[in-house]
Amino acid sequence: MADLQGGETFLDGQSFNAARANNHVNGADAQPGLISDKGEVPEGSIAVGDYVLLLQTSTNALKKAKVVAINKTGGNVTSVGLAMPTGFTVAGSPVTGAGVITVSFTNQSGDKFLASPVDGSSGAPTFRNLGARDLQIPYVVPPAFAFDWNNGVRFYKALDNNRVLSMTNVPQSGEILVAVTYNGFTITDWTSTPAIRWPNGVIPVPSGSATTVFRFAAIAGFLFGWAEASALHT
Repeated sequence: MADLQGGETFLDGQSFNAARANNHVNGADAQPGLISDKGEVPEGSIAVGDYVLLLQTSTNALKKAKVVAINKTGGNVTSVGLAMPTGFTVAGSPVTGAGVITVSFTNQSGDKFLASPVDGSSGAPTFRNLGARDLQIPYVVPPAFAFDWNNGVRFYKALDNNRVLSMTNVPQSGEILVAVTYNGFTITDWTSTPAIRWPNGVIPVPSGSATTVFRFAAIAGFLFGWAEASALHT
């Protein structure tokens, strides 16, 4: 198949003149074979210096252009890099073709933690040593009279009646403190799994309106409890 087809078909006996010759050239149509009949360049074999045919609209003319020039037209990205903050290492950057960018933590000396600023302000986390503020865990006031070990290590509750208090989600190890203000009421019992082991098997029963602080320790599958300090008031 021809790549081009003339703009006018001649019949026998027709006269030929310059106008028809020009029409035959200027009105010619490109045929599908102009592309489909050509050999194909395998994927990955296109070289930087290879050309393609294009219409340049500014001149309304067919011109050739290098493939690499087309790739750079319209702000196309030719290289992608990755920058990370202090504490990370970047490998494989930038990528100019095919590649993988890998990010890893920079080696740190012992006893370092990835944390926000030690003064409690808002800021980018860095690897640093623990500070006193990092160990300050807020106390918890449970809505009911059950102290869930999953929620904290320090609890407070004020009695509004004689109550049975309970422990939930007791782990295999760890300690919590529970401060109870009695307000003239008393704790009638404590429930827990495992059961709480009190000194001499006797549950402390403070009275009055002051506060008592209890300490509970989970050790070897047992839960030990005792009154750390009683009758605390101003």
